Amino acid sequence: MGKSLPLFPLNTVLFPGMVLPLHIFEERYRRLLAERAGFDPAFGIVLITHGHEVAATAEVPQLAKVGTAATLVASGQYPDGRSDIVVRGTRRFVFNDADWSTGFPSADVDWLPDLATASEEQEQIVAIKVQVSSLFQAYVSDVRAITGAEEIALDLPEDQQALGWELAELLPMTAPSRQLLLEATTLAQLLGDLVTHLRTERSVLRNLGAAGSPSAHPGRGFSPN
Repeated sequence: MGKSLPLFPLNTVLFPGMVLPLHIFEERYRRLLAERAGFDPAFGIVLITHGHEVAATAEVPQLAKVGTAATLVASGQYPDGRSDIVVRGTRRFVFNDADWSTGFPSADVDWLPDLATASEEQEQIVAIKVQVSSLFQAYVSDVRAITGAEEIALDLPEDQQALGWELAELLPMTAPSRQLLLEATTLAQLLGDLVTHLRTERSVLRNLGAAGSPSAHPGRGFSPN
């Protein structure tokens, strides 16, 4: 069943179960927060495919059509009205047209189902999960070997879908690549795409190590609206 949801366009992708800190300073998004106080989800996070986060021009940005509903988990306000908030991704949704008449977009969204697996595919999924977990462990070892970083304990989720979303969050990749993962229609597709990405990243790391120029993962900080 469809639902009307305000949208928060960003230059990043929010995955289900993952958290995202945001710095809210534009008046229109301050108003969005005030209007959505007490609502769950508060709004939907959608990727900007063309345009800008901040309304510096009259141009309306183009948005990806699949996003993630965001639940507010923490917030703090500055005396001047700006806010730092943290949201957690919940359900994915799809929409067609956004209405910008209020200053920020809103749309009638349809919820997308979880990436459930048919019983006859379960054996294949288990095999891909083992493969992607092994590749990720090897990737982390490669990073440590090249950067000299200290060993850290990895506590990856057992649930196959949760594992997929967490690895999608942890691995360095472009926003369009993250969007493709978010739009996966099956669990096998999500995990299989992560296998391909991990193999590519390991190849890049080996080349960087041979060239003697390691690069660090920048991590995720506060994203301004």
